[in-house]
Amino acid sequence: MIFVTGMFRSGTTFVARLLNQSDEISFASDPFFAVLKDFRNTLSNESAHKVDPHAPLEDYYFDESKYNFFRTIQNTRLGDVKIPNLKYLKEFTEASSFPYSELLSKQIHKISADNYGDFLKQGEQILREVYGNKRLSGFKEVWANEFAPHIINVFPNTSKVIHIIRDPRAILVSNFYSEGRYPILFLARQWRKLVTLAYHYTKSNQNNMIIKYEDLILNPKETIQGICNFVGINFDEKLLSTEEITDGGNKKWTQNSTFQENASTGFNQSSVNRWKDKIKNSDRMAIEFLCYPEMKLLGYSDFLDESFKDISSTNLIDEKDKLAKWILPYSELNIPIEFEKEKNRLELLLKSVTEKEKELNFLIPSFYEELKTV
Repeated sequence: MIFVTGMFRSGTTFVARLLNQSDEISFASDPFFAVLKDFRNTLSNESAHKVDPHAPLEDYYFDESKYNFFRTIQNTRLGDVKIPNLKYLKEFTEASSFPYSELLSKQIHKISADNYGDFLKQGEQILREVYGNKRLSGFKEVWANEFAPHIINVFPNTSKVIHIIRDPRAILVSNFYSEGRYPILFLARQWRKLVTLAYHYTKSNQNNMIIKYEDLILNPKETIQGICNFVGINFDEKLLSTEEITDGGNKKWTQNSTFQENASTGFNQSSVNRWKDKIKNSDRMAIEFLCYPEMKLLGYSDFLDESFKDISSTNLIDEKDKLAKWILPYSELNIPIEFEKEKNRLELLLKSVTEKEKELNFLIPSFYEELKTV
């Protein structure tokens, strides 16, 4: 099972559609997020940490209850949790997968499973049936890095996980120029969580790899050859062609680009640095402040001011009327308090800290040690 994951607007769909052109992989986009989210919800119902079932996956920072729930998710296998309502899960999966994997969505009703691991196994068989029954199978999901160990556990002999990472400043611009923004704190903390876990999993398990969006676009042949070597397929020049890519309904696929200029097809190199001309300085200062250590570790540069002497809590205040309506209930934060948490987080990199401080501020203690070196 090839699992491609990362933050939205990072090129995950592009990678998925390219891999689907291989004669060796049957690939689907965004078919099983409902399964992973329902698994989260079921664990929450059985734990002391209750979450709104409609809420996005949490970032787990600064709150001991959230962090403990994160550890519960990490330490619980999909196959060990019973599905409380199979009818609901099938309907949820059908609806959420239909826009991206139409052919697969129409067959979800066939699944009969009593745990989440078996649901995915049966879903993978349907994926093969509707998308070519090739030697390997795969799917991509955004926001879902934290489930990489779960996928490897369900498909232990074939799993490879590809984590796609993109400069958070480019992600912010892409989101802010689209309809329905997300809050800056939400974007930054989700990005941090996703890259932290990608880095940790890649260090600790050879079945994980990181691909930077910028490398994919600027050096496509070398990057895709690396992906092919990693997942165990032959490189084919058609993996570099974007003219015949199809979507989940076997129709011609059009790339999802916020900026619809003529060059937005294929490996559009202008997409790498476009953010520099579009981002407001106040927003740039905010995202760099919130993501600075992780960005440095991953090789991103060109910061406005690495001292952050002019940053204040006002940089983190969103224009509420521009936010997506669905996220409003999850964005009611005390910004001055959250700003102090973030300032303290940066200062911890200059101190001796406890294991608990490492966990609550950086999620993975060994990752904290890596950040201290940059």
